[in-house]
This record gives sequence, C-alpha cells and structure tokens, in this order.
Amino acid sequence: MERTSSDSKMKQEEDVQAGVEIWKYVFGFTGMAVVKCATELEIAEAIENHEGPTALSELSSTLGCVPFYLDRIVRFLVHRHFFKEEPTIQGTTGKERASEECDCVLKEAGISSYNIKPIRSVQSVIEAFP
Repeated sequence: MERTSSDSKMKQEEDVQAGVEIWKYVFGFTGMAVVKCATELEIAEAIENHEGPTALSELSSTLGCVPFYLDRIVRFLVHRHFFKEEPTIQGTTGKERASEECDCVLKEAGISSYNIKPIRSVQSVIEAFP
C-alpha cells in the first residue's frame, strides 16, 4: 500500500513539474519581447539622457507612449534588475507631489482631512474630506 502511495505522490509531482514546464514555454517569450520592446523604444537612452531619476509620466511624454503600457514594461524591467526604481518629487510640474506639498495645497483649498492611498496603477490617490 505504501508503494502505491509513494508512486501516486511521485506521479503527482511529475504532473506538477510538467505543468510548470508548459507554462515556461508558453510565457518564455515574454522576457525577450519586453527587452526587445524596451530596446526599440530606446527607454534606456531616454533615462540616461535625463538628468537624475525620471518620473514615468515624463518618460512617457519623452517616448510618446501610453503611460499604462510603459508602466508595465518598466515594472518588468525593474523586477528583472535592468533598472532601479527611485522615488521622485516633481512639485514644480504638478505631476507628482510629496506629502508635505499635498498637505499645503489641500489646506489652501479648505480641505483639512485627507488620506493618501498608494495603489499599483498610479503613484497614489488622495481621498479628501471637506
């Protein structure tokens, strides 16, 4: 009986490993496709030509890409350690602000209570309570 149980476990492990291998073949092209896309868009050159860290919105306008798709490409490249993610503050352009700047702007607008909620698709969302 024990032999059947160990054979069953071994068969189950082989099935799981076969499934993993199939998924590797199915999605194996993704890394190459993302690197090819980044090369064709010249993302590295755009970042290198910019002085210091660049915000995704700035990179998007420089490259003429949709920020949503560019974000996915850059996140993949950061995950694979092609690039390093660094926080940026661009208070002068109004695109991104530090929490202190948000506090000042919201208080000037008469909003005394708010929450800053970080989310994946954008830097953060400000939920204001007038």
